Amino acid sequence: MARMHPSAGRASCSSLGLALSLFLASAGCYVGLDEGSMAVADAQASSGAITRGNGSGPETTDEPSGGTGDTGETGDPPGGTDEGPEDDDVGTDTSVHAQLEASRTSCVSPCTVVFSAVETTDEGKSPVEAFSSLGYHFDFDDAGSGNFPTTGRPKNEQVGGPIAAHTFECQSGQCSFRVGVRAQNLAGEHDDAFLTIDVDAPDARFDATDTICVSTSGTFSGDVPCPAGATQLTSVPQPGQYGGRRILLRRGESFGDLCVDYAESNVLIEPFGNAADARPLVAGSIDLGVDGGCGRQTFETAYANARNAGGWISNVTVTGLRVGTVNYGMTYRHLGVHNLDMQFEGSGDESGQIRLTNFTGFCYANAGLSCDAVPFPQGAYVSEVALVGTAGREPGVNIAAFDCPMINWMTVISSTARNAIEHNMRTQGGSRVFVGHTLFTGEHSTEGKQKMTLRGSGITPVNLATQTRGATAYENADPTGQGPLSEYIVVADNTFGAEDSPGNNGWKAGITPQNTSANEGLSMGIFERNRFVDNPAQPTNDLFLAGRDLFAREDNEYSPVSVSNCQDRNDNYSALSSSAAAPVNFKNPADCANPVPPRPDAPGS
Repeated sequence: MARMHPSAGRASCSSLGLALSLFLASAGCYVGLDEGSMAVADAQASSGAITRGNGSGPETTDEPSGGTGDTGETGDPPGGTDEGPEDDDVGTDTSVHAQLEASRTSCVSPCTVVFSAVETTDEGKSPVEAFSSLGYHFDFDDAGSGNFPTTGRPKNEQVGGPIAAHTFECQSGQCSFRVGVRAQNLAGEHDDAFLTIDVDAPDARFDATDTICVSTSGTFSGDVPCPAGATQLTSVPQPGQYGGRRILLRRGESFGDLCVDYAESNVLIEPFGNAADARPLVAGSIDLGVDGGCGRQTFETAYANARNAGGWISNVTVTGLRVGTVNYGMTYRHLGVHNLDMQFEGSGDESGQIRLTNFTGFCYANAGLSCDAVPFPQGAYVSEVALVGTAGREPGVNIAAFDCPMINWMTVISSTARNAIEHNMRTQGGSRVFVGHTLFTGEHSTEGKQKMTLRGSGITPVNLATQTRGATAYENADPTGQGPLSEYIVVADNTFGAEDSPGNNGWKAGITPQNTSANEGLSMGIFERNRFVDNPAQPTNDLFLAGRDLFAREDNEYSPVSVSNCQDRNDNYSALSSSAAAPVNFKNPADCANPVPPRPDAPGS
């Protein structure tokens, strides 16, 4: 159960979201901001701040060992500090040492967070064995969050691999969620780690003076009216006018493109007005990351240096709207969309697409921008979004991240994607990735495309949290594999394909390079509890894996009429080296029958 923070104070926010056709949308405050960074709950912390135990010990307020944080704009809480139980398992004889990280620890409701336990160890076991053979039980301390409509599983937990994600909501004041993970080995030995996520209700983070209401008709009343004292506009703000503000768009009205500058942070965009009216419509695009004007998502070195000194776009969430296209910029920290209706089937519009990055390869081909000045993006969140293109004018890909994006902390959860020229989802690089509880139903107008394909950018290990694009070259098709390595991926509880979707000769899902000559490295990946569905008249292959230390659990439900179930495709990718003499020994057989690990009890039990 979430705890109310002692300093909770202001009235609740009550924006009412309409249900999307393929999932339930809860009533509440539909936006998440953040002012946290990666917070590490080190189970071996001697300070007792974030430590392992059985969950019954008292809390402390010390900074966690190993925690890193970024301080946000004035008035926002700093990240990287957390509360957790004291180490109350002293004397417990266990070889498992649980560790827990979060992409952010402070945010505004609803806030999506990615969690990682990949640093967990099991004495005598390799990191690969700890990744693939331990069972992990994440508990999000959010018992009222309900069930996923796509799977019926509770949103309050994720069991299986060591990566998970969750969207937190808070109706008033500040809510604190004590998130835990239990890691358990085959012998039954287990260990727990905890950290705290603090979530503000929008009314608690934004005053009326920080709020802009937009109504093209000049109507600012309704079930949820424009707050007294807020700025009232009849057209959307221009780039440079969003920073530190809550933007409210009136239900039942249509708006032009929204464009948030690279220099702006701490923004939420959500509806106001009458609950019975349609969602606010932005038929064009919402661009999160522009240089002074809509569509201007590239920049030069001098601008990048100014942003490195003053801060890049961060902590922006869009929620509760009907939107054609959402574009994330070249680099950012914590951009999220939640509860969006992007279904445009039959409308004639080219819509139903989220680009999680844009122009990320620009610096490699343009002398005016030094790659040394461009950080890798961190924190890309897609939660409860329905993306459906219109036949004849489909987007290229429903969920896309191209050109060596290398997003650190990325998730797509409880969403649906259908109707695209190529793939429902295609990414070309990331680390700590969770894709879960989502329907990828196909409808590709081009043959040979997949419902979901996760690809790499190279085989060079990099620290995505601290390094810039100058650390590696964009050489994903070069035999030397100079591009950055993608690793730590969990794909769980999804459905790939539909009985009424044409097969189009494409396999349904996979973790592979884009072609046989691409040295795109992918490492440490798990598929579990996914369902693969065929059109009986056009069956295809279910799952392809090519890379290093990739696993498909025995609990995947394959199509009974598919051409094949899980295939190790490493022999088809000649550029991936299997030689120990190579810079990185980057190819070993995929495990298509990985045993299901033990299901641990909840942490703290």
